[in-house]
Amino acid sequence: MSSNKRVRFSNIDLVHELDIPDNSPLPELPDTPPTHKSLPGPSPYKLAGSTSRERGIRVHRLLRFTPSETTAINYDMRNPPHNVRYHFHSRDSYQLNEAATDPPLETLFISSPDLPTHIAVSSSKGRYVTVLDVLEETYRYLRNNISEKEYYSIPDEHDRQMAANAFRTRYSRFLDQRVSQEEKRKGMKKIDLLKGRSIFSGLSATKYGSSVWKLNCR
Repeated sequence: MSSNKRVRFSNIDLVHELDIPDNSPLPELPDTPPTHKSLPGPSPYKLAGSTSRERGIRVHRLLRFTPSETTAINYDMRNPPHNVRYHFHSRDSYQLNEAATDPPLETLFISSPDLPTHIAVSSSKGRYVTVLDVLEETYRYLRNNISEKEYYSIPDEHDRQMAANAFRTRYSRFLDQRVSQEEKRKGMKKIDLLKGRSIFSGLSATKYGSSVWKLNCR
Protein backbone atom coordinates (compact mmCIF):
# COMPACT_ATOMS: atom_id res chain seq x y z
CA MET A 1 0.00 0.00 0.00
CA SER A 2 1.64 3.30 -1.03
CA SER A 3 1.69 5.98 1.66
CA ASN A 4 0.78 8.72 -0.82
CA LYS A 5 -2.64 7.21 -1.35
CA ARG A 6 -3.74 5.99 2.05
CA VAL A 7 -3.12 6.73 5.67
CA ARG A 8 -1.03 3.89 7.03
CA PHE A 9 -2.21 3.21 10.52
CA SER A 10 0.46 0.55 11.04
CA ASN A 11 3.34 3.02 10.73
CA ILE A 12 1.90 6.35 11.91
CA ASP A 13 0.44 7.06 15.31
CA LEU A 14 -3.02 8.00 14.06
CA VAL A 15 -5.12 5.82 16.34
CA HIS A 16 -6.23 6.15 19.93
CA GLU A 17 -8.94 3.97 21.41
CA LEU A 18 -12.30 5.69 21.61
CA ASP A 19 -14.55 5.34 24.62
CA ILE A 20 -17.70 5.35 22.44
CA PRO A 21 -18.53 1.80 21.27
CA ASP A 22 -18.53 1.07 17.54
CA ASN A 23 -21.88 0.97 15.78
CA SER A 24 -23.83 1.81 18.92
CA PRO A 25 -27.54 1.96 18.06
CA LEU A 26 -29.69 4.96 18.80
CA PRO A 27 -31.10 4.54 22.31
CA GLU A 28 -34.77 4.25 23.05
CA LEU A 29 -36.14 7.76 22.86
CA PRO A 30 -39.00 9.10 24.97
CA ASP A 31 -42.34 9.44 23.18
CA THR A 32 -43.00 12.84 24.69
CA PRO A 33 -40.29 15.42 25.39
CA PRO A 34 -40.29 17.19 28.75
CA THR A 35 -42.29 20.39 28.85
CA HIS A 36 -41.09 23.70 30.21
CA LYS A 37 -42.52 27.17 30.54
CA SER A 38 -42.03 29.50 27.60
CA LEU A 39 -38.77 31.42 27.61
CA PRO A 40 -38.96 35.18 28.16
CA GLY A 41 -38.45 37.73 25.40
CA PRO A 42 -38.91 37.46 21.62
CA SER A 43 -39.03 33.86 20.45
CA PRO A 44 -36.15 32.74 18.25
CA TYR A 45 -38.19 29.70 17.20
CA LYS A 46 -41.43 31.08 15.69
CA LEU A 47 -40.15 31.94 12.22
CA ALA A 48 -40.02 29.19 9.63
CA GLY A 49 -37.18 26.81 10.28
CA SER A 50 -36.10 23.24 10.83
CA THR A 51 -39.02 21.44 12.45
CA SER A 52 -39.48 17.86 13.60
CA ARG A 53 -42.45 16.54 11.65
CA GLU A 54 -43.53 14.21 14.45
CA ARG A 55 -43.91 16.63 17.36
CA GLY A 56 -43.65 20.08 15.81
CA ILE A 57 -40.44 20.76 17.71
CA ARG A 58 -38.41 23.59 16.26
CA VAL A 59 -34.71 24.16 16.53
CA HIS A 60 -33.27 27.51 17.64
CA ARG A 61 -32.54 29.90 14.79
CA LEU A 62 -28.80 29.88 15.57
CA LEU A 63 -28.84 26.13 14.86
CA ARG A 64 -31.38 26.15 12.06
CA PHE A 65 -30.58 24.62 8.66
CA THR A 66 -31.89 26.78 5.82
CA PRO A 67 -30.57 25.55 2.45
CA SER A 68 -31.40 28.75 0.58
CA GLU A 69 -30.22 31.20 3.24
CA THR A 70 -27.07 32.06 5.16
CA THR A 71 -26.90 30.39 8.55
CA ALA A 72 -27.06 32.70 11.56
CA ILE A 73 -23.61 31.62 12.75
CA ASN A 74 -20.29 31.08 11.04
CA TYR A 75 -18.65 28.14 12.79
CA ASP A 76 -15.77 25.96 11.66
CA MET A 77 -16.16 22.79 13.73
CA ARG A 78 -12.41 22.20 13.70
CA ASN A 79 -12.21 24.99 16.28
CA PRO A 80 -13.68 25.35 19.79
CA PRO A 81 -17.12 27.00 19.96
CA HIS A 82 -15.76 30.25 21.41
CA ASN A 83 -14.60 30.95 17.83
CA VAL A 84 -18.21 31.20 16.60
CA ARG A 85 -18.94 34.34 14.59
CA TYR A 86 -22.40 35.81 13.97
CA HIS A 87 -23.60 36.80 10.52
CA PHE A 88 -26.31 39.22 11.56
CA HIS A 89 -26.13 40.58 15.12
CA SER A 90 -23.33 40.54 17.67
CA ARG A 91 -25.99 40.27 20.39
CA ASP A 92 -26.76 36.77 19.10
CA SER A 93 -24.05 35.57 21.49
CA TYR A 94 -26.50 36.10 24.34
CA GLN A 95 -28.72 33.42 22.82
CA LEU A 96 -26.13 30.66 23.26
CA ASN A 97 -27.61 29.84 26.65
CA GLU A 98 -31.16 29.60 25.33
CA ALA A 99 -32.84 26.25 24.73
CA ALA A 100 -31.70 24.51 21.55
CA THR A 101 -35.30 23.54 20.74
CA ASP A 102 -38.84 24.68 21.39
CA PRO A 103 -40.21 23.07 23.43
CA PRO A 104 -36.92 22.38 25.23
CA LEU A 105 -35.41 18.89 25.44
CA GLU A 106 -33.28 17.44 28.21
CA THR A 107 -31.39 15.27 25.70
CA LEU A 108 -31.09 15.24 21.93
CA PHE A 109 -29.10 13.25 19.38
CA ILE A 110 -27.25 14.43 16.28
CA SER A 111 -26.58 12.08 13.38
CA SER A 112 -24.62 12.19 10.14
CA PRO A 113 -24.17 9.53 7.45
CA ASP A 114 -20.44 10.22 7.61
CA LEU A 115 -20.09 9.52 11.33
CA PRO A 116 -19.97 6.02 12.87
CA THR A 117 -22.15 6.86 15.90
CA HIS A 118 -24.61 9.53 16.92
CA ILE A 119 -23.67 12.56 19.02
CA ALA A 120 -25.57 12.53 22.32
CA VAL A 121 -26.15 16.00 23.76
CA SER A 122 -27.36 16.37 27.35
CA SER A 123 -28.13 19.47 29.34
CA SER A 124 -25.09 20.90 31.08
CA LYS A 125 -27.24 22.95 33.43
CA GLY A 126 -29.78 20.28 34.39
CA ARG A 127 -32.84 21.88 32.78
CA TYR A 128 -32.63 21.64 28.99
CA VAL A 129 -30.12 21.39 26.15
CA THR A 130 -28.89 24.85 25.17
CA VAL A 131 -27.48 26.13 21.89
CA LEU A 132 -24.03 26.13 23.46
CA ASP A 133 -24.49 22.53 24.67
CA VAL A 134 -25.04 21.47 21.06
CA LEU A 135 -21.96 23.28 19.77
CA GLU A 136 -19.70 22.14 22.60
CA GLU A 137 -20.73 18.48 22.52
CA THR A 138 -20.46 18.39 18.72
CA TYR A 139 -16.94 19.80 18.97
CA ARG A 140 -15.96 17.31 21.70
CA TYR A 141 -17.27 14.37 19.70
CA LEU A 142 -15.52 15.45 16.51
CA ARG A 143 -12.21 15.74 18.41
CA ASN A 144 -12.30 12.02 19.24
CA ASN A 145 -9.75 9.96 17.33
CA ILE A 146 -10.97 7.44 14.81
CA SER A 147 -9.95 3.81 14.88
CA GLU A 148 -8.37 1.87 12.05
CA LYS A 149 -11.63 -0.07 11.78
CA GLU A 150 -13.62 3.13 11.36
CA TYR A 151 -11.23 4.41 8.70
CA TYR A 152 -11.39 1.25 6.61
CA SER A 153 -15.15 0.97 7.11
CA ILE A 154 -15.49 3.90 4.70
CA PRO A 155 -16.66 1.88 1.70
CA ASP A 156 -15.26 4.02 -1.08
CA GLU A 157 -11.53 4.39 -1.71
CA HIS A 158 -12.03 7.95 -2.94
CA ASP A 159 -13.88 8.89 0.26
CA ARG A 160 -11.09 7.39 2.37
CA GLN A 161 -8.61 9.51 0.45
CA MET A 162 -10.75 12.59 1.03
CA ALA A 163 -10.79 11.89 4.78
CA ALA A 164 -7.01 11.49 4.78
CA ASN A 165 -6.67 14.75 2.84
CA ALA A 166 -8.93 16.49 5.37
CA PHE A 167 -6.58 15.30 8.12
CA ARG A 168 -3.54 16.71 6.31
CA THR A 169 -5.30 20.01 5.64
CA ARG A 170 -6.37 20.27 9.27
CA TYR A 171 -2.89 19.97 10.77
CA SER A 172 -1.19 21.90 7.93
CA ARG A 173 -3.32 25.02 8.46
CA PHE A 174 -1.28 26.05 11.51
CA LEU A 175 1.54 28.48 10.69
CA ASP A 176 3.49 27.45 13.77
CA GLN A 177 5.24 24.23 12.77
CA ARG A 178 5.37 22.99 16.35
CA VAL A 179 1.61 23.32 16.65
CA SER A 180 1.14 21.70 13.25
CA GLN A 181 3.32 18.71 14.10
CA GLU A 182 1.62 18.28 17.48
CA GLU A 183 -1.78 18.24 15.80
CA LYS A 184 -0.47 15.70 13.27
CA ARG A 185 0.88 13.54 16.09
CA LYS A 186 -2.57 13.43 17.71
CA GLY A 187 -3.89 11.63 14.64
CA MET A 188 -7.02 11.44 12.54
CA LYS A 189 -10.22 12.50 14.25
CA LYS A 190 -13.95 12.23 13.68
CA ILE A 191 -13.96 15.67 12.05
CA ASP A 192 -11.85 14.20 9.22
CA LEU A 193 -14.63 11.74 8.37
CA LEU A 194 -16.63 14.74 7.15
CA LYS A 195 -14.09 14.89 4.30
CA GLY A 196 -13.25 18.56 4.59
CA ARG A 197 -16.81 19.80 5.17
CA SER A 198 -16.16 21.35 8.56
CA ILE A 199 -18.45 24.42 8.41
CA PHE A 200 -21.59 24.02 10.52
CA SER A 201 -24.70 24.54 8.36
CA GLY A 202 -27.36 23.75 10.94
CA LEU A 203 -29.59 20.93 12.17
CA SER A 204 -32.56 19.52 10.29
CA ALA A 205 -35.33 17.10 11.20
CA THR A 206 -35.00 13.34 10.63
CA LYS A 207 -37.43 10.44 10.36
CA TYR A 208 -36.31 9.16 13.77
CA GLY A 209 -38.45 11.48 15.86
CA SER A 210 -38.29 14.72 17.73
CA SER A 211 -35.03 14.05 19.58
CA VAL A 212 -32.86 13.11 16.59
CA TRP A 213 -31.47 15.81 14.30
CA LYS A 214 -29.24 15.68 11.22
CA LEU A 215 -25.94 17.53 11.16
CA ASN A 216 -25.56 19.56 7.97
CA CYS A 217 -22.16 20.89 7.00
CA ARG A 218 -20.29 22.26 4.04
